[in-house]
Amino acid sequence: FLCENATEVRYISEEGYAPWKMQVRNEAMVKDCDLVLALWDGSSGGTGNCVAYANKVGKPITNLWDAYNNNKE
Repeated sequence: FLCENATEVRYISEEGYAPWKMQVRNEAMVKDCDLVLALWDGSSGGTGNCVAYANKVGKPITNLWDAYNNNKE
């Protein structure tokens, strides 16, 4: 559904899973944005890795986790 309605779809690497591809994807997303919008609970993992990379390269980050949790209650 998302790809069908997207204005642009970019493929960052060839098909098939490899852990290094997740980092390449994160770097591409961060490089191409002006602001990182994250839904991150503070745990380690893919989103945490992306947020850490964005911090490393100085991209502004807005983490929507608290707003998301407050709306669930």
